[in-house]
Amino acid sequence: MAFNNRLKPTFEALERFAEDPLVSLGVRDLQSTATVLAPTIAHLTPVQTVCNYATLWFRNVSSLLSVGDANGTTQRFIIIATPQGPNNEGGPSSAPANGGVPGKQDNYLHTNPYPHTASPGQPKECEAGNEPFAVGKQVIGNTPGTQPAKTETTKPQQ
Repeated sequence: MAFNNRLKPTFEALERFAEDPLVSLGVRDLQSTATVLAPTIAHLTPVQTVCNYATLWFRNVSSLLSVGDANGTTQRFIIIATPQGPNNEGGPSSAPANGGVPGKQDNYLHTNPYPHTASPGQPKECEAGNEPFAVGKQVIGNTPGTQPAKTETTKPQQ
């Protein structure tokens, strides 16, 4: 009997919730949102479940402001000088960097704005961060061949 008396407020609140007309409206809106987001979620799920990119990003970005003193933290970064030559990445250019300096093998653009992330319709590979570096060759887009279908695993520190 004492247990029943303690449950009475819970069931009264549940009854008020079930009879509230705004609840069914909210549930319908939530269902509509889930339906609209289904393709996006299907595309993004392998990004985390296969490639672990979101967790790696949060782990790595956490160290961005990890250096500091009594006055506060500072952002950790390093300036990387771009190679010199025609159409280099250090300034305006008329085309992607593609060599052009005799005897130099460093003025080549390597970029992949849409790497494979094991998402539907893509090869099951985690291309971002696993691409081989092609020395003396311009690479724009996905790297030929198959890259590993995994990245660095993350786990709680012991």
